[in-house]
Amino acid sequence: MVLDVNKRAYNHRPGACRQVEGIAHGSEDIALLEDEGIAFITSGIFYMSPRGKNVKGKIFLYDFNQEGTWKAEPLKINGKYDQENFHPHGLSHIVTSTGIVRLFVISHSKAFEHSVMVLDWNRKTRQLDLVKTIRDEKFIRPNDLAAVSEEAFILSNDGSAQMAVTNLLEILSLIPRGSVVYYDGKKSSWLIPTDDISERCVFWIENV
Repeated sequence: MVLDVNKRAYNHRPGACRQVEGIAHGSEDIALLEDEGIAFITSGIFYMSPRGKNVKGKIFLYDFNQEGTWKAEPLKINGKYDQENFHPHGLSHIVTSTGIVRLFVISHSKAFEHSVMVLDWNRKTRQLDLVKTIRDEKFIRPNDLAAVSEEAFILSNDGSAQMAVTNLLEILSLIPRGSVVYYDGKKSSWLIPTDDISERCVFWIENV
């Protein structure tokens, strides 16, 4: 599917399709809270320079309960973090034992350094509170993750190259170099080391 070669697209129409206002630089991932009728959306991944130089990374909230409008609102993030190097990618959520909605968000810097930000959703203020930022040497090129507890998650790397040139060569070569990492809240371990796989998403199913 690289460069859309031999790509076949099927048109599915489950219902009315409407444009959501408010998001200017694409939507990378969505976490749906079905019981609350809301969704969190990451936006601001833009690798092409210089066009991506002024793109700001944001997390949006879409409220399915709104009437007459279809608009996503940017959320304020409280806490100390580098806003200029915040470009959110994959995200996942879990509800803690105290009922707090906790988000795990992959973030890339302009220098292509990676971290996972842990954010708690404040329903009263409709803002996100930064709990902590996690960095690890096994977060090589993170694409997606799945929360498995209040502190732990499974993360996928979609490749192994870190430089712009080698990254491009890896993509064009079609050689899969993905990997899967488990982070237990304190340390990381390989679930699938860098090998012949191409990981772009993670699913976690409980009580099967």
